[in-house]
Amino acid sequence: MFRRICFFGAVFFAVNGLAQKVDDPPTFGGLTGSAVDGGVSYDYTSFGGIDAANTNFTGASGGDDLFENWWFYRVDGDTSEFPFPDPDTADYSGDTVTFTWADVDGRGFSAELVEVVADGGGPAGSVLSTLTIVNISSANMVLDLFAFADIDLGGSFGGDSATISGTDFISLADAGDFGEFRAGGADAVQVLAFPGLDPILSDAAVDDLDGSGFPFGPGDFTGAFQWSNLVMWPGGNIGLQVSFAVNQPAPVPMVIEVVDFAPRMVPALSTWGLIALALLLVVVGSLLPRQVKG
Repeated sequence: MFRRICFFGAVFFAVNGLAQKVDDPPTFGGLTGSAVDGGVSYDYTSFGGIDAANTNFTGASGGDDLFENWWFYRVDGDTSEFPFPDPDTADYSGDTVTFTWADVDGRGFSAELVEVVADGGGPAGSVLSTLTIVNISSANMVLDLFAFADIDLGGSFGGDSATISGTDFISLADAGDFGEFRAGGADAVQVLAFPGLDPILSDAAVDDLDGSGFPFGPGDFTGAFQWSNLVMWPGGNIGLQVSFAVNQPAPVPMVIEVVDFAPRMVPALSTWGLIALALLLVVVGSLLPRQVKG
C-alpha cells in the first residue's frame, strides 16, 4: 500500500509540474540580458527557437508581469506561421535592447527589433517595441506579422481579466494592478488562456486571429495582434510598434509605416514623339503675347 501511495504521489506532482509555467533552458552565446530604467527591468532569459522567448518584467508591480513575448511571421504561400528565430545579434545598453537578423530564416527579409523600457514610478513601467522589416529579395513580398505576449500582472498568472477597444488595444486588470497591451494599426486580435496562442502560432497550420476570447478571465492571459497582407517591394521596409505597460498608460504606438522603393519607369519618347513635342512648343510660343518696343 505504501508503495502505491508513493507511486500516485509521484505521478500527481509530475502532472502538476507539467501544468505549471516553466522557462525554456537558458540560451548561451550572449543573447540574453536586461534593459533597465530606474527600478524597472526588462529581461530576456532564454530563446526557444521554436516558440516565444522567455522574458521578465519587474519593478512595475509586486512581481514579474511578463512570462513570454515574441514575434511571429507568415510569408504569402506559407502553410503555417513561424516564430522569429534566435537573433543574430543582441545588444543591451541601458534602457534599450536591440536584436538584429540579417536574413530571417533565409526567407529574404532582414529585421531589427528595438525595445525601450521606462520606469513610470509608483511603481509603474512600460516597454515600447519597434520592429523594422526590410525586403532584401528581388521580388515583391507579402507578409502577415504577429506580436504575442503572455502577461501575468503582479506576478500572478491566475487572475488576469482583459477587455478590448478595437483591434489594437487590450486593457488588463488583476487585483490592485492594471495593464495595457497595444499594437499600432493591427487589424486582428485574439486572447486565450495559457498555454493559449503560443502553441497555436507555433504549430504546422495557417492561423489567423479571429477576435475571440473577450471579455477574458479571470484567468492566465495570453494575447496576440496580427497585421495582415503587408506588401513590400524589393528594398522596401515596414515599421511596426507594440507597447506594454503596467500601472500606467502604455505609450501610443505608431500606425503601420510602409516605405517602398518601387522602380519608377521614365517613359521614353520615340522620334515622332520628339517631333510632336517640338511642334507643340512652336505653336505655344507663337501664341504667347509679344513684347512691343516703345
